[in-house]
Amino acid sequence: MSFSENLMRLRKAKGLSQEEFANEINVSRQTVSKWELGTSTPEMDKLMQMANFFNISVDDLVNGEDVTSKVSNKTENNNQNQSVDNNTNINYEPKKSSSTLAKIFVVLLIGAIITIITILIILLIRDFNEKNDTKSTNNKASNISSNIIENKIENNVSNNTQNNVENKIENRIENKVENNITPSEFNSGYHNGRTEGEDVEKDLSKVITSNKTNKSIKINVEYNGKVTNNPEEIAEIKKSIDLDSYYEITLDYDNDGYILKYKIEVAEKTQTEKSQDAHDFNFYFNRGSRYGFHIGYDLERIITSNMEHPDKQIYVKYNDTETNEKEGIKSIKSKLGTHVQYNIEFEYDADGYINKYIIENE
Repeated sequence: MSFSENLMRLRKAKGLSQEEFANEINVSRQTVSKWELGTSTPEMDKLMQMANFFNISVDDLVNGEDVTSKVSNKTENNNQNQSVDNNTNINYEPKKSSSTLAKIFVVLLIGAIITIITILIILLIRDFNEKNDTKSTNNKASNISSNIIENKIENNVSNNTQNNVENKIENRIENKVENNITPSEFNSGYHNGRTEGEDVEKDLSKVITSNKTNKSIKINVEYNGKVTNNPEEIAEIKKSIDLDSYYEITLDYDNDGYILKYKIEVAEKTQTEKSQDAHDFNFYFNRGSRYGFHIGYDLERIITSNMEHPDKQIYVKYNDTETNEKEGIKSIKSKLGTHVQYNIEFEYDADGYINKYIIENE
């Protein structure tokens, strides 16, 4: 069983509508609908959140099995275990995890590596001190060494140019101290790659907040050839994002690992998405034998659609008249008999959208 079918079964087993379930996991109803239709898949954090909500593993959620019975069995097993615990008074000592020795070994190994790195840094600084032989340089190098160790900054020390070393280290230290945030913390939560418009909007809100808060580290946003880190201009870009569309996000980083640029490009739609869009566009129109008053409703929809979608014009043809103009379509509508039946045929463009609505007398 696919993930989409599993999700639909679990949601219905909980007695939840798509909208109620969407509220539980903080997404839109449309997003849940796309998951259940199989036209999109959730991020890992959403998979984990849904697995916790249904009290199952992520693997059970996505591996294609019918997990509704597992959820039921898990509940019964929990009840049985509770009953056993309430009726027995067995004292036992929990077994130690088999991974305890491995964890201790890893901790000792990390400690040894840190010690070796510290000794190497101290030796390098002593070499600087011997070459310059000044007390002020000695104190400055010691302070730099201390800051390097405390902030875990990786730096490439050159034995030939002390000033370049000091400036590079001091700039990194300044960024970390002033912002009090590590690269992993600073970069956390941003999307990368193919991303839905709803998530791009959330990312841009984070960028705006970050650029207002952090003085030394600014994230530039690039969209439609414009690059800016100004919060007001980023807010304007945010307004132009289509929540139901997909975008390709590329993240660039500075030398210290902080996000430097958030680049947005419109993503090419998949064939499934194109087919769904065409289906939605054509949804309200029906071919075959129709009464004049039904056709009148269709013609009003065509007028509205042509205004909202200038790139997807629908032409109306009746007898010798063919037009996409509002007044021309209204003129055709006025010539139709309310209770007279007509035959309706369509023509489509290369992407499957209706581009001609043909009315024929029966």
